[in-house]
Amino acid sequence: MVKPIQRLDDPNTLGGVVNNTDGNTTVYANNLLASVNTSTVGNFRPPKGNGAVNTATNYGSRGVFAHNQPINYTNNNDDNGAERIGGSTNVFVGDEIDQDIPSIRLVVENDDEDVFLPGEGKRRFENLKRDGTISEREQAISDPPPTGQKDTVVKPFTGNVNANCGGIELVVEPPGLPPLQGKTLEAVQLSPRFTVGKLTRKPFIIYDHPLIYGRTKLSLAETVCNLKLLAINCLEPIFDKFPNAIITNTYREGTGTSQHVLGQAADLQFRNVTKGDYYKIAQWVKDNVVYDQFLLEYKTTGTRLPWLHISFNKATNRRDVRTFLNDQTYARGLTDLAIV
Repeated sequence: MVKPIQRLDDPNTLGGVVNNTDGNTTVYANNLLASVNTSTVGNFRPPKGNGAVNTATNYGSRGVFAHNQPINYTNNNDDNGAERIGGSTNVFVGDEIDQDIPSIRLVVENDDEDVFLPGEGKRRFENLKRDGTISEREQAISDPPPTGQKDTVVKPFTGNVNANCGGIELVVEPPGLPPLQGKTLEAVQLSPRFTVGKLTRKPFIIYDHPLIYGRTKLSLAETVCNLKLLAINCLEPIFDKFPNAIITNTYREGTGTSQHVLGQAADLQFRNVTKGDYYKIAQWVKDNVVYDQFLLEYKTTGTRLPWLHISFNKATNRRDVRTFLNDQTYARGLTDLAIV
C-alpha cells in the first residue's frame, strides 16, 4: 500500500493544517517539509467546540522515516481522530504492515455478511464481474470443490461467559465530563492483551478505524463495552491458543446492521499457516469459544486468503456457524473448501 505523503500546510478533516514538522527540517516533498509523527496541527475548530485548538499528527508509516520519526501519509489519523487529507500528488510512501501480513484488503471493509439475504453475495460477485472489478483470470475461477471434510455439530458452550462491562461505560463517558478522545481513549484497557487502540488502530490491526465521539452508531460507551466483551470472551482465548493470530478489523463506522459497526465483531487471519489450516483452526474455535456468529470465509478473488469472522452479543449468543464463499452462505457449519 502506498499513499500520498503529508507535508507542511496539508489539512485534516477538521480544517487543521500541519504548521510545524517538529524535528524534520531537511526532508521535502514538492518543496514542502514532510510531516512526521508529532508534527503539530493547529487552527482547527472541533465539531462541538468554540475555540481553535491544537493537536499532533500520528500513526505514520512503519517503513519510511525522517529524522527517526515515521512520515505521515493521507488517511492517517491525528491524535484527536481527525483524518489526514490531501497530500502530495506525486510523492508517495508505503507501510510495511501491508507487505508482511496477508491482508484481505477491501474484502473485510465490506463484510456485512451477517445481514446478507440469500443470493445477495452471488449477485454482488456477478456485479463485480460486470463492472470489470474482477480480472479475467478471477472470472474464470470456478467455485472450489469441498474436500470432503465437514463439521456441522455445534455444541453448547459450557465455559465462562462475561457479559458485564465492568463500569467501562463510566470511564469512557464520565458523568458530567467530556468523553475520552484520542490517545486517552485508546489507552483504556479492555482485557489483558487489548486496549481500545490495539483493537481499532494501526499498526496493531490491519484496518485503521478510530473511535470518535459522535460518529459511532451506538454511544461511545456502548461501543467500547462491546469491544471489551468481544476481547474477553472471543479474542483472548483465540490468542491464547493461536498466538500467530492477526486481527484485520473490529469496529468500523457505518449505519448498517453489521456487527462490526456496533463493535461486536472481529475478523482474523493467521501468520505462517496454509489455507487448509484455516479449517482446523475454525474447528477449534467452534468448539472452545463462546460467540454469536462464527464464519469461516473463503474468496476466489483477490488474495484468495481465508479468514475467520467472530462476534459476541451480550444480549444473546446464537452460536450460528457457517462457511461463506464469495460473500454468501456456502453451508451451515464448517466445510473445508479446496482454495488453491
